[in-house]
Amino acid sequence: MNEAAIRRSIRLFYGAQFAENASFSLGIYLLYFTEYDHFSFTQALLLYIASQATSILFDLFGGGLADALGRKRAYATGMAIYLASFGVPVMFVRSYPLILALALIGGVGHALHSNSLTAATADMLDGDAPRFRRVNAHTQMMVFLGRALASTAGGFLYMVARPLPFAAEAAALTLAALQALGMYEAPIPASAVRAHTQARRLALEALVHLRTKAPQVLRVTVAATLSSFLAGDLLFSYYQPFFRHHHFSATNLGVLFAVISLFSATGSWTIKYAQGRGWRQGIIAMVAGIVAVTGLCFATNRPAIALPATFLAAIGAGCMWPALRLIVTEQSPARIRTSALSAVTTITGTGIMVGFLLSGLLADHGTPAQVGFTAVAFCMLSLAVLYAGPRLRAKKRARVAATAV
Repeated sequence: MNEAAIRRSIRLFYGAQFAENASFSLGIYLLYFTEYDHFSFTQALLLYIASQATSILFDLFGGGLADALGRKRAYATGMAIYLASFGVPVMFVRSYPLILALALIGGVGHALHSNSLTAATADMLDGDAPRFRRVNAHTQMMVFLGRALASTAGGFLYMVARPLPFAAEAAALTLAALQALGMYEAPIPASAVRAHTQARRLALEALVHLRTKAPQVLRVTVAATLSSFLAGDLLFSYYQPFFRHHHFSATNLGVLFAVISLFSATGSWTIKYAQGRGWRQGIIAMVAGIVAVTGLCFATNRPAIALPATFLAAIGAGCMWPALRLIVTEQSPARIRTSALSAVTTITGTGIMVGFLLSGLLADHGTPAQVGFTAVAFCMLSLAVLYAGPRLRAKKRARVAATAV
């Protein structure tokens, strides 16, 4: 494959990730359902949780299917399923049970497209680790830049007509699918086994690989999930009702989310410089500390204190997913790369789902202090998994060895 084709494919990858994450509705998602559809905050979050739950259930199989059938095809199919089931109907359906059912179906689409393009790009750049590090970091920057620009526009679109952010988002997702189809993809090895059977085998192989040959990846993923994806998303989903309670308008919330995304993009940019021994544990420990401090700031119930801490936490959270993606792609064979990424996404997705659920319950029935201290507790647990767990297992193995002697 020549250099010009590689560069073109990378540009399309950046464009697809930017368009996919041009989340015009993200800054006003909860406002739309609570103020326009008059759902409770918990009900609104349950829509996201339902989609996340379905995605978790199908993620590993979806990754295996992408490895078996082709990453571009899986991406475009998943995007079509999401748009047809939830992305477009959400603008017109007002029944909560029906919207909830559509969100469940939308999660299946997300499971198909969530890691497909990353794996395709990693295959294309296989053997050129420094270049993939740069592409990985720049891709996550495009993710957050897409969110920043779209969420700013989404706040203004919401003021014009409340369904407009979802319409703009549907157009952006369509553009993402079209760009993905233009990317280069390494040929998929022919197999006499049916696609769904091959998908299950690849998914199982990825799980066995992570459990036996890359156990540190699982430990790092669990620690990152507790601090960044559970505690972090608990705070990031709570910021809308928190600042809305303190009289922030929908436009202000959209701009606020844009600024948060820009800080996250800064965090993503730093990942390409992550080198040396211990950088994985160092990043996760740093993020756990930052999120814990942010939780304490939210506990004060003062926007002037919580706001700068939110920006600081965004920098830490911005570097977490590209760090995990880099760890997994570097330590997984090409043939199961999407499946391995999907296994990690299943763990992090569970953390996000729990974080959103806790955020909804605490927003409706709790206080900012309870939200903040809950986030701190999960960050402390993350540090225990990261550092105390290996030491305890080492001591146990030493005792067993001593007893055997």
